[in-house]
Parts: sequence; structure tokens; C-alpha cells
Amino acid sequence: MVKIKKWFHRTDVWIFAVLLFAALLLWLVPHLATESTKQATAEIYVDKELVETIVLDLEQNQAQQYTVKGAIGDVTIETKDGQIRIKEAPCNDQICVHTSWIKNQGQVIVCIPSHLLIQLKNGADDDGTDTTVY
Repeated sequence: MVKIKKWFHRTDVWIFAVLLFAALLLWLVPHLATESTKQATAEIYVDKELVETIVLDLEQNQAQQYTVKGAIGDVTIETKDGQIRIKEAPCNDQICVHTSWIKNQGQVIVCIPSHLLIQLKNGADDDGTDTTVY
């Protein structure tokens, strides 16, 4: 009679399951804790100078419009539901208008002819850290 060698014992399976659960927990907890507590802000720069900071409200049902004076004319910016976009711009190519809505930290909209930059930050307590490793 040939003996079949077992590769895994019952305790090996339990150890593997506990380690997998711990890894999942260590990955999931920081993501859930940090993303929901911070409110996004949009910083609007013209010619490298901060001209306006807008707090993006996730529960804002009505669209709000802002007008910013760019290098070649007025740029209309719209916010709604925690998102921001350039609605109208005086530039010829309209690339900034076609960028559409942005809502995640680090995303930008640039209108080069107007010298305008919109950059999303993750709240007032943002210290410039991209990632935290535990």
C-alpha cells in the first residue's frame, strides 16, 4: 500500500487564514479611516499665485459658479457634489473645458492660455504626505 503524504495540516490552514485576515485588516483600516474624514479643497492659481480656495461639499446638490480673472479673460468654474470643473474659458482649444469634472486628491485642471491651475487637496490638515507606511 502506498502512503500519500499530506502537504498541509489542519493547523497550517488555520495559521494561513489568520495571517490573511490580519493582512486584509492592516490594509483596509487606514484606507477607511482617512478617506472619509477629510474634506477636499480646490486651490485655484493664476500666474503661480493662489487666488482662491474652495471647499468642495459632497452634499452640495446645486451647482455653484465662480469667476476667476485669467491672463486672457474670465474663466468660469463650477462646483457640484464634491467635484469641480472649468465650465467656460476664453481660450481657443478648450482643453481645460473638455477635462470635465475632477474629484480626487492630486488631480489638476490646467488652462495654459489663461495661466490658470486648479489643484485638489485633501483638506486643511494636508501636510503634503503622499503615503503613510505602518
